Amino acid sequence: MAERVRGASRRTTVLASVLLGTGLLAVSAPVWVSAVGTSALSSSVAVTVTGGTAAPGVQAAGLVLLAAAAASLLVGRLGGWVVAGVVALGGVVALASSLPVLLSPAGVARAAASSATGVDVLVGEPQVAAVAWAAPSLGALALVLAAAAAAGTRDWRTGSRRHERGTPSRETVPAVAGNAPDLADLWDAPEDDGHEADASEDDGHEAADGSTHSRP
Repeated sequence: MAERVRGASRRTTVLASVLLGTGLLAVSAPVWVSAVGTSALSSSVAVTVTGGTAAPGVQAAGLVLLAAAAASLLVGRLGGWVVAGVVALGGVVALASSLPVLLSPAGVARAAASSATGVDVLVGEPQVAAVAWAAPSLGALALVLAAAAAAGTRDWRTGSRRHERGTPSRETVPAVAGNAPDLADLWDAPEDDGHEADASEDDGHEAADGSTHSRP
């Protein structure tokens, strides 16, 4: 019999989604593409393009993954499939937005040169920073996480345990040290039959003395 593949737990999905989402937001801040353009006043003008400008979808993917992490805390088994789909969507957006820029940076470099100097002519080839390659790597990891989360949703339970089947009610849970009793519980609790306890103690003393007394 084939062993069941164990997927990612809720905790793993939450933590990994937060890390990947934060990573995508972080790598979109530095400069991705550097180039040299020209202008009417200078033959060489430095042009730089940040990741957020070159591939705005990377930032969007980071926000999507953070939203998926928050949703993972609230949903149950069926909602876990939705979370897995959202994580996969974030990975696809990160890949689709970053790879074209990294494979062909001349387009965004010319656009940045035209915006800075009014001339879209570049001097030499644009350079891509190494940090920019972290974006598609994180997007690929998001796809792996989505598959692992989808495989592990069978073990997920509803985020809130208040209404889960089998959860004992507050009347059946014994009080523990450090927990103050609920006033409503004290109000509804039956009064202690102290008279019966006193009567039992009196009977015990009478039996010990060996005397018998009749009660009215």
